[in-house]
Amino acid sequence: MRRSPRQLDVEIAEALSKGTSKLRPVEGLRIPTDSRKALIQFWRMHPVLRQGCLNKYGFDPIDEEAAYWRFGLAEPDHRDVLRAVRRNNDTFSLALVKRWEVEELKDARPEKRGR
Repeated sequence: MRRSPRQLDVEIAEALSKGTSKLRPVEGLRIPTDSRKALIQFWRMHPVLRQGCLNKYGFDPIDEEAAYWRFGLAEPDHRDVLRAVRRNNDTFSLALVKRWEVEELKDARPEKRGR
């Protein structure tokens, strides 16, 4: 079910109140078709990470892409990728998606989560 802009605003406010308030939402992100396909493939290959992101932000990375990426790319561990996206005219290119994937998998390692 598609959410109205008002519903999304309410859900974003709720997500912010749950601890993501330190993150500065990413606005104006453009995700080309090839990048979107790669991201969908990544999330489908890593359902535990997908569920973790849904739990963390309240938005599914596939079904609620726009709402999710406002926060998912704003994480401190992805600041270099976000900086590169900004330099790339706010476009999350396939090359940058691949960089993000490497970071995301590295961040998901059990020894890293223990910090």
